[in-house]
Amino acid sequence: MNEKQSLISKLQSIVDQANQTSSPKLFFTLLYEFAKLLLFGPQFKEALKIIFDKGKKVNEALKAQAKEALEELKRNMQRISQYVKNNNVTNQSVIQYLDTFQDRLKKLDLLELAPLLFPLEEALWELLNDESTDHGNFIKTFGKINRINDYKFIRTADAFPKFKAWEQESFYFIQIRQTADWHSMNHIVAFLERYDLKIYDTIIDELTETGMDATKLKEEHSALIKYAYFEKAPSSNLFPTTEEYKHHMRRVLEAIKAMASTNTPTEVKTHIYTYNYPTGELMIDNDEPIMYQTHENPAKLLNTMKQRKWKPLTFTSAHNNLGLYDRCKAKELSTKETRQIEGILRQINDQIERTGKPKFLIFQKDKNSLKEKVIRKSSQYKQL
Repeated sequence: MNEKQSLISKLQSIVDQANQTSSPKLFFTLLYEFAKLLLFGPQFKEALKIIFDKGKKVNEALKAQAKEALEELKRNMQRISQYVKNNNVTNQSVIQYLDTFQDRLKKLDLLELAPLLFPLEEALWELLNDESTDHGNFIKTFGKINRINDYKFIRTADAFPKFKAWEQESFYFIQIRQTADWHSMNHIVAFLERYDLKIYDTIIDELTETGMDATKLKEEHSALIKYAYFEKAPSSNLFPTTEEYKHHMRRVLEAIKAMASTNTPTEVKTHIYTYNYPTGELMIDNDEPIMYQTHENPAKLLNTMKQRKWKPLTFTSAHNNLGLYDRCKAKELSTKETRQIEGILRQINDQIERTGKPKFLIFQKDKNSLKEKVIRKSSQYKQL
């Protein structure tokens, strides 16, 4: 039995114990152990990437539709607002609904657009039934007007085709994720981010540093800890129930086992390279050289790695070696500075990947520091 098979057996044992326990405290201890074994070791890195990539693909497709639907809603909001202004509409209900739209827009969740459509439809219906002025010609541009007795209403489906398309796709999305391993994996990661105190504190620090609201995360963390340690069940559904978590554990483990059983070793091609800093030329496999401007950061970072004989380099060291600090060298990077280094790595790799070759420099979490990342040369490259 190899190391991966041994870990799978251990994960199976944890899942079996979790299925049998009725104690929330014991269950969450088992879930924590399950999450750490799965996420912190290198054995399942490739399998997890496959799982996460599937979820990312589905989510990005839905978000793309959501963005189109949002722009459609905002355009129609502008049309109604401009009409109200140009025609001196004083109907307070119409004005209040338009204000409601703007308020909800500020708290927008891209995956939850339905609350934005309601005030627009209500504003149109109020205009339609405003007896002081006939707004019929304007209303007709949004849909067909129907009448039941003395009440007029409008079919607005044709006015918001992108919203309706997103809404239908959202229904499909909800169904798909119920049986998706990536959906279960997302729940396990979310649990770890709220349960593991070091990871939680790191996320809170990053949110605070970037000025983002951490209220919801804090509430979920507090409720989870009370449930896990003191068995005080939350009053609302802030996270899955223990039974739902058990289901997520089983689904993820089955996906891991399936990939492990079909995983056969494949030959990984090694690429031969040389880097010449004075000219900024990166030569790979004797192909056309990839050029980097020597006065720019991508070339400087490549030269720094070369001087270090391509040994791993922390983000903080890279930041200081490139002279990106204002007055004194950094001891710990901010989120903005970390993203700056990631951007430089993307500039290096983008040019290489355009040639059909894999990333040259990669980065990963530093095992010795939760906030630090380390740059490494990909093992698929060997220096000439």
